[in-house]
Amino acid sequence: MNSEFVQNLRYKLQKRVRRLNSAEHQAFHFCLRQFWGYLQAHEIFTGIMQDLARRDPDSEMKNPVI
Repeated sequence: MNSEFVQNLRYKLQKRVRRLNSAEHQAFHFCLRQFWGYLQAHEIFTGIMQDLARRDPDSEMKNPVI
C-alpha cells in the first residue's frame, strides 16, 4: 500500500481521535457518532472492524448502537 496514503489516513484518524477525546460531555455523543461515521465510510477501517469482529465472535462490536 502507498505509504503516503497510509500516512495521510493515519493523520486524519489521529485528528478525529483527538477531537473525540477533547469533546465536552454535552457534545460527546455527537462527536462519537461523527467518528463512527468516519470509520464506517472508509473501506480500510471497515475491513479492520470486520476482521476484529471475526476474531472475537462474542464481541458487541458487530452491531454497535450509537
